[in-house]
Parts: sequence; C-alpha cells; structure tokens
Amino acid sequence: MKKINVFLIAMVFVFSFVIQVFAADYWTFHKNDEFKNKVKYEMQVAAIAIMAEAADTANHAERVVYAKKILDGSASIEEFAIGVLTNASVKAKVTADQDYTSDLAFTVSSLFNAFAGVSL
Repeated sequence: MKKINVFLIAMVFVFSFVIQVFAADYWTFHKNDEFKNKVKYEMQVAAIAIMAEAADTANHAERVVYAKKILDGSASIEEFAIGVLTNASVKAKVTADQDYTSDLAFTVSSLFNAFAGVSL
C-alpha cells in the first residue's frame, strides 16, 4: 500500500510539473520572435487594407488612426500578440505545438477594432 501511495504522489508531482511547463510556454509565447513576426505581418496587411477602405466605412477614422500606428511602428506588437493568443483556435494550436499560421489573418482582423478603440 505504501508503494502505491508513493507512486501516486510521484505521478501527481510529475503531472503538475508538466502542466506548469506547458502553461509557462503558453503564457510566454507572445514573446516568441517567430510568433511576433507573423502577427506583425498580419497586422500590417490589415492596416494597409484599412488605409484603402472607403471613408464611409463604419469606424473608419478610429481604424485609420490605429492603422497608422501599426505602419509607423508605434503600435505594440507584443500586446497584439497577447490578444491573438486569446483566440481559442490559436491557443489550442499553440498549446498542441501545431501550425497556427492559417488562423492569424482572421484573428488579427477580428481584433483590429478592439485595439483601435472601437466600442461594440
């Protein structure tokens, strides 16, 4: 019985360590250079598209202000990267060490208004 208890305690320790390691990776992934560069690229694609949209587009003025910040380099890539990681699909793929690139354009576009300060 004592061996089983020791084994169970050891297993709980190992699993809790593994979970902490994966959580730490997820919580710091926004600092990963490759990830930030991919997010930055998609931010710039979105910003360029917004600069070219019709002036009568809803919230155009606020979107243009943020688009200019992205294009002049003053927008925080790291903050936006944290936002991207709130997307369930991106989060799941990052956690599972799968390719997340196909989800980035949609995620960046869906977050753009929030980062531009446009309220719902």
